[in-house]
Amino acid sequence: MLSLIASVPGFADWQAAEVKPVRNLHDREARTNAVLWEVQAGSQMIGYLVTSPDGQHLYEFSTRPVPELPPHLQAQAAANGYLYGGPALQLAYVNGEQGAELVNLLTGEMLPDGELLDRVPDTVPVAQKTAGSPRVLPLPTTAHAQDDAFYATGLYGKAQLGDADTGVQPLQEFAKQADYRQPTMIVYDAIPDKLYITLSLSKAIHLGADTTFLAVHDPFALNAEQSQPIYIDSRFPVTAVPVRL
Repeated sequence: MLSLIASVPGFADWQAAEVKPVRNLHDREARTNAVLWEVQAGSQMIGYLVTSPDGQHLYEFSTRPVPELPPHLQAQAAANGYLYGGPALQLAYVNGEQGAELVNLLTGEMLPDGELLDRVPDTVPVAQKTAGSPRVLPLPTTAHAQDDAFYATGLYGKAQLGDADTGVQPLQEFAKQADYRQPTMIVYDAIPDKLYITLSLSKAIHLGADTTFLAVHDPFALNAEQSQPIYIDSRFPVTAVPVRL
């Protein structure tokens, strides 16, 4: 799996790296639905990856540090309270004054109360790389990522109500395109009517005929660490939403 990732531009040092399990991640029913791994070169952490529970199927990877609770909340972490809600959504339960609270590990934000949905694919084929170099396609972007994130969320809401003219489509279908002519974001509801996850798309990495990873960014990121891309499998059951040019 590391040799597959090492073929992606910017990840050559992963070829000789090692992985160390950090923790199991769970769904809302407390079942293990993913595993978080730290990637090390020598004694240095160089990134992380998330796989299926058996370690055979790759969900996402990044050169970011392993997602952790903010230091002031680590002592309040609930046992086995780490969850994986979908692409770029790692969560942790903490024991707060009002009871259990969910924290988004990638942003440090507390999540609103509500039913957390599980956006992890039921089955993802093992990622396969064909001979030759991966095909890297930069995706069109806009200059106003935050404004367009709100715009894309609105289009997603219209699609949920049955508006067929929004251009919204499953991410897996979007990834099959031969070229990408319009800026696009991922939008999915993590907690219905309360929390939408909105991510900017910047790059498509075609590793083989059936294997595409997409570089996503948080359009609301406030620091350089949060702006580092996370590469996700295109087969997540989430939605691609076009934004205005």
